[in-house]
Amino acid sequence: MALSFPEAFFDTAISCETIEHVPHPQKAIQELYRVIKPGGRLLLTCPNYFNPFGIWCFYRWIIGKPYNEGGQPYVNYVLMPRIYFWIKKSGFKIEKFISSEIIIPAKVPKHFYNTSTPVWLRIFGYRTFYVLSK
Repeated sequence: MALSFPEAFFDTAISCETIEHVPHPQKAIQELYRVIKPGGRLLLTCPNYFNPFGIWCFYRWIIGKPYNEGGQPYVNYVLMPRIYFWIKKSGFKIEKFISSEIIIPAKVPKHFYNTSTPVWLRIFGYRTFYVLSK
């Protein structure tokens, strides 16, 4: 959230499954915007809990057994509409957005659209990938 690099330092930055593990994801996205050169790109991947899997995670939190992404010490349950807002607020332009994997929690979880969700379901995909430009 506070990189030691000067402003407009990188042509390209990659954030792969990290912003959900910092205390303030919005600040992390703003900081990435700061260190990318004009015309540069950010490749961003993160989970999206705006779906049935997120509801299941919320239920687990209510009953005192929170889902922890396999033992991660800090998990921010980010929602795609909020990520979209943070991206736009920071100044990035979205060149490409792909989501995949709609998960229906069950004893044996059901996974749908493992590679790419249909356009009308993209907001609910658990895995999200953005190509952003400054």
